[in-house]
Amino acid sequence: MVDEASTDGTVAMLERDWPNVKVVRNATPRGPGAARNVGIAHSTGDWLFFWDDDDLMHRDHLAELIKATLTAPANHLVAGRARAFAVVAGKTVLSPVICPPAERSDAETLAGFVDPGSPRTIVHSAMLWPRKLFDTVKWDEELLFYEDFDICGQAILAGRSEEHTSELQSH
Repeated sequence: MVDEASTDGTVAMLERDWPNVKVVRNATPRGPGAARNVGIAHSTGDWLFFWDDDDLMHRDHLAELIKATLTAPANHLVAGRARAFAVVAGKTVLSPVICPPAERSDAETLAGFVDPGSPRTIVHSAMLWPRKLFDTVKWDEELLFYEDFDICGQAILAGRSEEHTSELQSH
């Protein structure tokens, strides 16, 4: 867990309630991309999951992502469903489900990232990421919003490059 210089007792709560969670504390807030890069640098597992302080997760989300990811073809990222929410006048209001159509190709998904009028269909917090991807792909530390669009686009391009390279080597 990366703490962005919080002053609300988050670190003390984590130490008390989640003693097995490794906490890395930034002395000053550096933004979402920098926080995620710091977390990646301190990670040791094969898989990463990015969960922000304003995200809620269904109890089966990670188990379903793991199952789908392990059965997916190599070099594929699996995105689960997500919904944005807001509390308006004391009531929780949910957005429509965010999920790419199964029949959409990676190229069509990538085209959606560069089209500002395209509907949002993937969010970083709905994905289980292979740690090895971040050996070559990094979160852009200058972006303070829409950084998830950038990282998803980079991941798709990295997968395309690796897939294309593999095809060239086998022919």
